[in-house]
Amino acid sequence: MDRFEGEEYERRQVFVRLQDGRMETAWTYVFRPECAARLVDGEWDFERFLRTAKARFTTQYVGFDALEGDRPA
Repeated sequence: MDRFEGEEYERRQVFVRLQDGRMETAWTYVFRPECAARLVDGEWDFERFLRTAKARFTTQYVGFDALEGDRPA
């Protein structure tokens, strides 16, 4: 996933609270502050993504096959 997310993201381990109240650690990707100018204002919205950005993402997406060089044999 590191290659897929690219240079704009940093992988971090964070604490998350589960529905039952327990705390666990999880890995996540966080957008690097130096790339913040590329972000749009507001929270990410899945429905808005479907309406306004999915088609563009799909046409530009090269697929995981293009990243095969990092796969273990």
